[in-house]
Formats: sequence, structure tokens, C-alpha cells
Amino acid sequence: MVAGSIAAAKYSAGNGYGVWFIDSAFEVVLFLCLGWRWFWLCPLVLISGFLLYPADRFGDLRINLLTEIPYVLSEILAVWVTTGPLRVRFPLRTTRDVSLFAIALCALGPLLANASSLALYAILDPHLLPWSQFWTQTLRGTGADVTSNIVFVPAIMQLLAWRTPLVSERDELGVRIDAGFALGLIATIAIVAADDLIGRRYGYNVTEFSVLPLAWLAVRYGMRGAVLGLIAANVTGTIAQLALRIPVNEQLEYEGFLIAYALLAYLLGAFRTERQLLMDRLERAAFYDHLTDLPNAGHLMNFLNKARGGAATLAIADISDLRLLNEGIGRDAVDGLMVAFANRLRAGLDRDAFIARVGSGEFAVAIHRDADPAVLASSIQRLTANAFLIGDVQIFVEVSVGVTASSDVERASELLRQAELAVRRAKESSARNVTYGHAVERATPPLYAELHQAAERGEFVPFYQPIYRAYRGSWELAGAEMLMRWRHPDRGLLEPAEFINLLERLSISNRVGWDLLDQGLRSAVRWRDVVPNFTLWVNFFPRQVLDPECMQRIRGALDHCSAPPKTLVVEITERTVAADEFGFARLATELRSLGVDTAIDDFGSGTSSLARIREVPAHVLKIDKSFVNRSDVDYKAMTVATTVVRLAAELDLKVVAEGIENQAQANAMLNIGCDFGQGYALGHPVPATDFERALLGKAATV
Repeated sequence: MVAGSIAAAKYSAGNGYGVWFIDSAFEVVLFLCLGWRWFWLCPLVLISGFLLYPADRFGDLRINLLTEIPYVLSEILAVWVTTGPLRVRFPLRTTRDVSLFAIALCALGPLLANASSLALYAILDPHLLPWSQFWTQTLRGTGADVTSNIVFVPAIMQLLAWRTPLVSERDELGVRIDAGFALGLIATIAIVAADDLIGRRYGYNVTEFSVLPLAWLAVRYGMRGAVLGLIAANVTGTIAQLALRIPVNEQLEYEGFLIAYALLAYLLGAFRTERQLLMDRLERAAFYDHLTDLPNAGHLMNFLNKARGGAATLAIADISDLRLLNEGIGRDAVDGLMVAFANRLRAGLDRDAFIARVGSGEFAVAIHRDADPAVLASSIQRLTANAFLIGDVQIFVEVSVGVTASSDVERASELLRQAELAVRRAKESSARNVTYGHAVERATPPLYAELHQAAERGEFVPFYQPIYRAYRGSWELAGAEMLMRWRHPDRGLLEPAEFINLLERLSISNRVGWDLLDQGLRSAVRWRDVVPNFTLWVNFFPRQVLDPECMQRIRGALDHCSAPPKTLVVEITERTVAADEFGFARLATELRSLGVDTAIDDFGSGTSSLARIREVPAHVLKIDKSFVNRSDVDYKAMTVATTVVRLAAELDLKVVAEGIENQAQANAMLNIGCDFGQGYALGHPVPATDFERALLGKAATV
């Protein structure tokens, strides 16, 4: 600052040692960095400059001190407007910031500072500064300050923030000393030096050509390239002008070039930086999770692809009961839990571990080497075993971990599939950690894609198992339960146990259920001609019950097939009824008003509440087969079955005994008072054609 004041004095004296007013730029930078704390140092700097170079601009120290006050206040106002209401941020990065900086801080600020300061000086000492010279001196000082601010302020602020990444941790915008950068600097320096050393001697002005390498540096290297290019040009020009003692009036033209070049370089650098900012934002949105700032599944795949042909270990950690957590503590708290979970993995795992969030409650850990899967899974469990403090609440989470390892990775998608199978196996079994192997592969249900294709091709078909009514000490055919089978083109006929749990989780289960209902009702209408009051028992998917048009669909199916309402019995599992998650009580009430009976399936297998069963307007209880098919050998099973029959009688419900496998069980169910029976001893599930053939070919009583 002191040197700047002395240089300014020499400049105004016009003795040939012309340099720019760099003191203005330093004052602005200090205001940007220190705020009002710098204001009290201004008089000390001015006094120091006066003592070191007494022949100051106007000679009187007291007047200079007084006139410095409006000058400094004007600069403070310009800085406040620029960084406050206009929200310009340093180092400059955007074209908006560059434009507002040039207008407010480089043009209007210096004009206000010089006009206010010189006006006060003209009032205090009109002999040294007559009003006739006021505008000349004001424009001269403004030009020097504009040059100082636009050339030096962005450069100094950029250098102060040099160690801070400009956009991201990647080094695209960090200046690397490569061939292009070196050539740009050398060309800029050479053109400026040639203009001062050769051009002036022979009357050729070649300074304009320096804009070409400056533009290259700005476009290629962003704001940092623009700053370094301008510093190189200005240092070269200053040294040449001091060495050649170029007069002041010839410097004014050069200052104009500097202002124009600096503004052009900063705008081009801002274009480059804005483009990189946009690319980084797009990349972060595409490859990073916005909540935890971890890589996402797409980024994980890129990481695994780099391991092709080499070793890799992949673990997936799944937080259990995430839906219950959302309901219990709220989504905001769960979001905080996800962030805390991610931070623990970051802090506790090895540096070479690649951690990603691949699902709402799923995190993946990948390592580019053949690590011990059991050790990796144990490390994850150990890190997440302690409680997470979210707000004022301590939350414990249960984590299932699936791990797979390969010494020769062929496909990243296959490695990810194996880890997902392992973690699903861990969630379904009692083991918290599961390593992928042949046993996991064999336990894998059909893929989602196959189920969708099966629905499109109509591969899900109805089978019918007869249901008999107790009548005068024997069983009389009363109807059939429609069961689903999958005619798989490669695996043959698949039982529901192999696919039903997976199908229930898919939206296509709703369509499959309604399609099968139409098929079953059409068959049941024909069979009522043979067996009066024949009833079709149909298991409804949860998605069918959730369907807002459930009742309309049932009415439509009955009307379309010309089936009386009593033809249909809707079955819902006991677990669904006990939880009332799907509003079964409401549905049962509406079905009762329509004339359709409802049955609670698998009664006794879940965690039902007897009070809950009493409140549901159902018509039938189906005793779970685990009690029926052991009733002839297990006294406790027989006791449970008897108790259910008595309970049903108290609640005015009918009872179906499922899973009757031999004549002894059939007789036992008759003896305890079951209303209906069903099982292999009475009839196996068969296709519609076989069921109809048997129905027409033999008597209806067993």
C-alpha cells in the first residue's frame, strides 16, 4: 500500500516512471478480506507514504488525510453494494459476477471515490486544485483506479483462494503446466515485450495480438488461466515501461488496452468455469446421491467395471424395517439416519473401500482386491452396531449384509447381482451375513423379468381343488378353491411357493388376479349346472384389495359372467386381517352387502388377535393345514383345531379344514364339527378341463 501511494505520486508527477494506481486495488482487497478492520489502517498508510515521499500529489498531509475519508468510504460503499445486494462472490466464477464487478466495483466505485475526494480537496485548497481541473483530475484518477481494480482485484482474490478447489476435487480447472499453458504464457509475454521493445521504435502497435493467447488461456484453463495470463502480461508491460521510461501520456492508451483485455479474459474464463460448473452439477446428479453425497449405483458400476479381469469384493448392507422407521420417527429423521450411517462407513472402512448408496436403505462397499468377505461383512456390522443419535433419540438399526468376491471379474452387473442375492438371503434367513455361493443361487426365485413376460404370455393358469361340505356324516362336493400355477416354458409347471411371494410385490399381480377371477367365474357358472350352489373360493392379492376399484371390479366380473354373488368366496390371509393394513374389514362389509362371502385363510398361522377376528364381518375361517394334517398324530394340533371350531361357532362363522391328507384326518375333522374340508385326501388341484371331466363323470359325494 505504501509503495502504491509512492507510485501514484510519481505517476501524477509525470516524470516518466509511470505505473498504475495499485493502492486502490489493495484497499479493495483488504476491504473484501478484513471488512471495517482495515478502515483504521488507511490514515497510517497515507502518513507513511507522505513521510517516505514528501512531494505527494498535493503536498498537504492534513488535507490528504481529510480527503482520504470520502475516498475510502466510497470504496467501502462500492464493496458493500457489490458483495451485498448484488451478491458477487470472489474469486469470480460466472459471467454475471464478472459483469457486475466491472460495473459496480471497477467503474462506478472509482468514479464516486475520486469525485468525492477531489471535490472535498477543491473546497479545502482551491489554489492547488482549481475547479477548472476537477473533472480532468477526476477522470484521470478514475481511469487509473479502474485499471488497478479490474486488473489486480480478481488476480489477488484468485491467488488467495488458490489452494481451495474452484469447482470440484478434480483438477480440470486447476492450472497444470502442460505444453498448451506454457505456450500461451510465452506468447502473451512475447507479444507485450515486442510491442514495448520493438513496436514503439518502428511505429508498429502489436499489443492487440496479445488477446489471442490470453483468450486461449481463459477458454482452456478457466478463470485461473485468465488470471495468470493477465499477470504475465502486466508484469512484462510494467517492467518494459519502467525500463524504457515511457511517458505518462503514452501509458493511458496502454491502460485502455489492459481494461479491455482484462474484461475479455475474465468473461471468457467465466464462460469456461460456468460450463464446468454445469458439467459438474450434471455429473453429481447422475453419479452421486444428493442426501449422503455418496456415489450412487451408476457410479458403483463404473468402479466395478474398472476391475474387469482383476479381483474385486463387493458387499451390500441393507437396513431392515425402513418403512417402520419412516412411520415411527418420520422421514426427516430417517434422512438424518442415512447420513449418519454413511458417515460411519466413510470413517471406519479402509481408504481403498468404495462406498455407495444403491437404494433407499442399501449401501454398497466395493474393494479392488480379493478381500475376505467374512471380515468385510463383520466390519460393516461392527461399525453400525451402536446406536445412532438422531436429534434427541437413540436409534438402533438391524443390518443384513450380503457379500461376494471374485478373483477374475467378468461383468460388474453379475457381481452386483450376486451381492443382491446374498443380502436378500440374509434378510430371509436368521443369518445376518451371507456370502454368495451355489446354495444362494439355488434358492433364488424366478427373475422379475420372467414374471412380467409370463403375465404378457398368459402363462399363469388356474387350477381347482375341490372343497367338500360336511353332510350327514360324510363329505359332499360344495365348490372349489382356485389356485394359481405357472406354466414356465423351460421349467415346466411351477408351484406358487416358487414365485408367489415375488409376484405379490409386483404391480402386475393386480392384473393377473383379476384375469384369473374372470376365468374362474366363467367355469364356476358352468359347474353350477351340475352342482347346485357351487362356490368358487378365490385368494385375492393384497394389491387387489388395495385397488380403489376393487368392488366395482368384483361387480363387473359377476355381471360379465352372469354369476350370482353367492358363487364367489373371497379369501384373505389371517396376517392381513390381523394387521388391517389393507382395510379388510371395510371390504368384507361391502362384500356382505353385495352378497359375496369372505373367508379368513390360514387361521392360526400368524399373530392374529381374537378381538380383531371378532370385529371383522367375515363368514368363514379356514384352519391352517399345519394343525389339520397333524391332528391324527399330535394331540396339541387336534386341540387347536377343536378350539378354532368352537371359537367359530361362538362368532357364528363357518370353518374349513385345510390340508386333509388321509381318511383319519377327514373323519377327525367331521367329528369336531368342521363345516367344510379340503386336502389331498379329498382331491388334488387340477386344471379346469380335468376338474370338469371328473365333475361330470362321477357322483358328487365321496
